[in-house]
Amino acid sequence: MDEFMGDKDERNGLSFLFVLEGEENRTSEIRLFSVGIRAFEVRLANEQEWQFLKQIMQAKCKAFGTTMEPVGQRGITVRKTAAPSPVPPV
Repeated sequence: MDEFMGDKDERNGLSFLFVLEGEENRTSEIRLFSVGIRAFEVRLANEQEWQFLKQIMQAKCKAFGTTMEPVGQRGITVRKTAAPSPVPPV
């Protein structure tokens, strides 16, 4: 934390606490809890920060083909979207 420098324009004082769940040596889901960092302390993100982080994560999930579901008050679960079934040849 001693090298952390918050930047209001970059909003790098906002992040997620990540919890990985695995099955058979693979990550099956990621749970993310929104947090803010201020005065060298990590705390749960407030409502405005949560809305910002949620919007960013929705765009990231779409780009990477994953789904996002709410978890608790300010958390989300990210899962890989099932690959579409191949179309059988005719």
